[in-house]
Amino acid sequence: MNKNIITITGEPGCGKSTVAEIIANKLNYKLISSGDIARSIAKEKNIPENIFFSEYIKKYPEIDYEIDNKVIKYCKDNDNIVVPTRMAGILLEKEGIDSFNVYLEADFSVRVERISVRENKNTKQVKKETKKRRKSEIKRYRKLYKVDINNLSIYNFVIYTHFQKKFKDKISIFRNYFGKKEKNYIKTNSTMPDSLSDIIIKEYKEYVRRKNSRN
Repeated sequence: MNKNIITITGEPGCGKSTVAEIIANKLNYKLISSGDIARSIAKEKNIPENIFFSEYIKKYPEIDYEIDNKVIKYCKDNDNIVVPTRMAGILLEKEGIDSFNVYLEADFSVRVERISVRENKNTKQVKKETKKRRKSEIKRYRKLYKVDINNLSIYNFVIYTHFQKKFKDKISIFRNYFGKKEKNYIKTNSTMPDSLSDIIIKEYKEYVRRKNSRN
């Protein structure tokens, strides 16, 4: 099923929500997140949002399945969408729905520093919480979907969201377009979300061009 859908995911601290919002605005696409869907479910169940997020989800972790199903249904019924959720790319592929799947990468130390600043926590605490969250997610998604979220093979474009020490003006990227895999570097003067969004949009348009040329 041919669709104009961009999925964006990555580990906490990679900036996926910010980058996704910028891309949606620049392309005039609809931004649909798991948070939006969760809030709609809370409304359907007549549960106050604060209770839903702080208590209900913890008590009923299978709600993730319901949220993901609603995200996929929305993607089936709509077009021109940006979806910054963990499982969207994996589940859309299983459903045979075409999407451009992006994974934002960053070194653990960089992500910890970003989260520390954002949440005003010390780095030691953030390191512990981030590792615990990662282990929990791996276990949860393996149980729910029988998938390994460490496997990045379904992603079309993997991009580092910061400069690495060995490069002053380049960021690492990995392309996987229609079975052709390529590891490379992109020169840029900034790794701010706005610049990253421009890089991703350029890659997305190239992906669409190649896809159309195959039809």
